[in-house]
Amino acid sequence: MASEPGAGAQPVRQTSARPDPDVDVPRQPHVPPRLSVLIPTHDRREDLATTLRTLAAVDVPAGLCIEVIVIANCCSDGTRALVDDLAHRFPFSLRCVSEARLGVGAARNRGLREGRAEWIVFLDDDVCVGPGWLRGVAQEIERPGLDLIAGRVILKWEAARPTWWSAEFEPLLSICDHGEQRVELSRAQAVGANFAFRGAVIGSVGGFLEGLGRRGKRALSGEETEFLERALAAGFRMAYVPAMMVEHRIRADRARARYLSWVAYGNARSRVRYRPFLGSARIMRALFLKPLRIPVYSMIGAVHALRGRTLLAVRYRIARAQIRGRMHGTLDRFVQVVPPSAPSIRRSSTLEPGR
Repeated sequence: MASEPGAGAQPVRQTSARPDPDVDVPRQPHVPPRLSVLIPTHDRREDLATTLRTLAAVDVPAGLCIEVIVIANCCSDGTRALVDDLAHRFPFSLRCVSEARLGVGAARNRGLREGRAEWIVFLDDDVCVGPGWLRGVAQEIERPGLDLIAGRVILKWEAARPTWWSAEFEPLLSICDHGEQRVELSRAQAVGANFAFRGAVIGSVGGFLEGLGRRGKRALSGEETEFLERALAAGFRMAYVPAMMVEHRIRADRARARYLSWVAYGNARSRVRYRPFLGSARIMRALFLKPLRIPVYSMIGAVHALRGRTLLAVRYRIARAQIRGRMHGTLDRFVQVVPPSAPSIRRSSTLEPGR
């Protein structure tokens, strides 16, 4: 692949002013970055543009050098042209690389191979980055003994929430809000929309399982959770950092029962796919006992819907989706009994973009 635009990382001066997106940023000497910000995307050009605009406006601690890499995963909507257009006036090094294998796991691993910094941060392509986000990251990467960071993710509703909405559904929309205080974590309580780790972690535990995570319209997930669980099991330390905050933009269609049950199905199926051991009792429940509840839940949910009790109807629809997900995840294990091992990652070690 030819050299990508914006390949060299530039040191930036401390400022709280918002950059003007229409003013060219002077190019400065190549300096190894301290932070690689990786953004996988699949045909969501407009969402990505909003994310990059908010990222360009963050407050930058003095002397912190970062690079931003967009991983265009089978994109056909002009994603690369967008990034190329923004690169010459972006306050940080910005470039786009392509990943031809569809799936967020493959896109994340491509980003790991391209990123050259000591610390790696993943952002989703549909977040709004808070002004203090980078300062929150910068404070933590100087903390000795810390290896993994769970950033705060709150929901930004683009339309009014439905009247039946309940906070119990928010985990299905990738919220990560453990409060206002920094806390150490012993479990993988982070979401892929906003998390970070040292490059040494992937040298020890490998990359992301590519059999998990979204692949186009296929409902799978959990590649970041499985990765973080491996890292914690290997002895790496993790903390939740509320100052590292982003807003996850929620369109109106994502607050509907159809979308919520689709996500619940994918989450349940994925958890079974990477569970180390199932056991005969769990297999019996997933394949034969729990599915007996599906027609019962369907009838109960229909009654609630007819009587206008939408919240209860949605709960039963999600419960059905979770049962189907666990059943299909268990069947997946019969096709491949042992989950595939994580790929080893050979990271870039030069200032030149990956090929």
